[in-house]
Amino acid sequence: LISFAGILITYTLTPFILKQVLKEAEDVSHYVRFLRIRIWGLPFLYVYQLRNALLVGTNNSKYLVAGTLAETLSNVLLDYLLIFGKFGFPALGFNGAAIASVIAEFTGMLVIFLVIRRKGIDKRFSLFKHFGLDKIRLQQVLSMSGPIIFQHAISIISWWLFYLLIERNAGKEGLGISNTMRNLFGLFGVVSWSFAATSNAMVSNIIGQGKKEEVVSLINKIIHLSTGMAIIVFILLNSFPGLFISIFGQDELFTKDAIPVIRVVSLAMVLMSFGTVWLNAVTATGNSRVTFLIEAFAIILYCTYIYLVVEKYKLSLARGWMSEWLYWTTLFSLSFGYIRSGKWKRKVI
Repeated sequence: LISFAGILITYTLTPFILKQVLKEAEDVSHYVRFLRIRIWGLPFLYVYQLRNALLVGTNNSKYLVAGTLAETLSNVLLDYLLIFGKFGFPALGFNGAAIASVIAEFTGMLVIFLVIRRKGIDKRFSLFKHFGLDKIRLQQVLSMSGPIIFQHAISIISWWLFYLLIERNAGKEGLGISNTMRNLFGLFGVVSWSFAATSNAMVSNIIGQGKKEEVVSLINKIIHLSTGMAIIVFILLNSFPGLFISIFGQDELFTKDAIPVIRVVSLAMVLMSFGTVWLNAVTATGNSRVTFLIEAFAIILYCTYIYLVVEKYKLSLARGWMSEWLYWTTLFSLSFGYIRSGKWKRKVI
């Protein structure tokens, strides 16, 4: 239901919003066409992520590889066929990427479904036997998930605001550099997000076992692994920044302008490596409202910073990306303080 609400909003409100915030009418037309195709992957993505969460929460994360591999391979193949029009397929360009992503998400969802059936996980948890409305359980789920929904919503909106301000004030080159940084964030951030998901699952698990005294020790062990990997990435990115930027096929001037930004982003990845682990540990305690409040406070600081730096004072792109330092430091500080306070131990689900 929520995914179809997202589709409806995309078809009705998004074109109006884009017209208000983007300068070029042609850009608005391209974005709207892309989004109206891309958004149809949302129902598949939602179910796919639910099944991924089931596998992580039941200590079957090794099976995630099957769905991820299927989604990735189908996406890459279809991108090649539909963007460039190979082997008799139409050359759809930008919109071809949207179609490829929708089909890939359906493929990932289907493969994970087959894995769950083949491994007997569906029978173990009686997944497909009862489809009636359970009002009590629904209230419990919404009570915990509601704040997390708003948490992720404001996080994505703030990210969107950042790119809108970059497009307005730094032009297409600044937007291009920022998109490259986002791709690097996505590529190397996978490690930190994986450890964050592990923190969420394992902290919740040991709390369920009644071993609350082991929570901080467990988080510290995960932090050592996550931050250690992030430091390796930090060293690589700062040792060979031009090499990583060249992967995206840009010219020398672009690379020169992007190097200061990549140095800022690489440090942000280190901060993210432990900030996101601590934040997910808070979520694992069942205090999703606290997680939301932490995120909301960090987002307020983040948006204030990018407005002043990018929109009002029009400082450099590198200084704009320093907003990530503020964001992750705030998340870490508040999450760390909450866990260390021990208040979460009184939470009963």
